[in-house]
Amino acid sequence: MRIWICDDNNEAISSLSEIIEEIGSHPLETFVDPVHMLKALKNCDAANVPEIVFLDIELKTDQTGFDVFEQISQINKSILIIFITAYSNEYAQEVLLRTDNPFGYLTKPFEADYVRQYLNKASHVHRQGRFLCCKFKGKEFHIKESSILYLESAKHVTKIVTNHGTYRVYEKISELLPRLSNHFIACHKSYLVNLEAVNRLYPNMLVLENGKEIPISRSAKAKVRSAFNEFLKSQMPQSLDEFQNQSDLSNSSEYSCDRQELIDNGILILDSGNSDEETSDVIEQQ
Repeated sequence: MRIWICDDNNEAISSLSEIIEEIGSHPLETFVDPVHMLKALKNCDAANVPEIVFLDIELKTDQTGFDVFEQISQINKSILIIFITAYSNEYAQEVLLRTDNPFGYLTKPFEADYVRQYLNKASHVHRQGRFLCCKFKGKEFHIKESSILYLESAKHVTKIVTNHGTYRVYEKISELLPRLSNHFIACHKSYLVNLEAVNRLYPNMLVLENGKEIPISRSAKAKVRSAFNEFLKSQMPQSLDEFQNQSDLSNSSEYSCDRQELIDNGILILDSGNSDEETSDVIEQQ
């Protein structure tokens, strides 16, 4: 996940940055001036928009963190805001009253376990709402990223294997990888694997939760091992509160479509024994 920190206290930025870097490998940018941060947000392309902004409430400007929050929401409502403050009780009620959808509230000095819980929860929220946009035979459709197990290059077609079927697209793996989250790793020139679907890591292969064995090329061994270790590190340990919070999140999607046309056009090959209950994993654009 891409993370930004906005705080006019350099010591606070340094402390929080160290915790985040210890938890996992996340692209991180820091700002002491909210004006500079808002300008950067307006000018950055879609691939570099942060998923999370840690935002200080008391800023040495004519704006508070609440004012900046409102401006961020006008630019991009999908960014999750975690307010940070040195005053644990003073702003708690105001956070709830003045903001439509506060994602978190973190007090200084920062505790690594709380930061980890917020990052895990944010990752879960974004993954549930993230789709991979693809085209095949002139048709555009979106596949729910969390349903993807792996991608395989086969001649001129890339197969996108999900937990309910296989999609085919005329796009290279190298073209699809930048559109996926960092939970996907290129373990071989012909494969991209979703680390969330990995059950076991061996020196020469990954074994997925469905038993599928994916080869690891010699040149990718170190990168795969490091990525898998970072992924595990970012996921554990989970507290009971976090588990309960994640269990309360709905797995359903607000989107649905009839996939028969995708099937008729050879885009989607359903696995046997699959039901129609999973149609929310793909959206077709007419």
